[in-house]
This record gives sequence, structure tokens and C-alpha cells, in this order.
Amino acid sequence: MQSPRDSSTPLLYLTSAALHDYVATRLERALGRSLPHMEIRFNRL
Repeated sequence: MQSPRDSSTPLLYLTSAALHDYVATRLERALGRSLPHMEIRFNRL
């Protein structure tokens, strides 16, 4: 996967979803396995 940014764009300007995807992809690659997934549901907020 290519980086969602180039060298002139700081990570600060990424959306939270793009930053999460960027970090998770590299972490999964480094660990050699996928990360566990979790679903969180809220009621009566």
C-alpha cells in the first residue's frame, strides 16, 4: 500500500481514519499478521 501522503504533507493533516489505516497497515506488515478487529456499539447516548 502506498502512503496516503507524500513527504511534503505532515501526518497532522491526515484524517483520523487515514492515519489509523496508515499505522495499522505498517504494524500488520511488521508483525506478519493482521490485527484483531473490534466492534463497539453504544446505546442510549
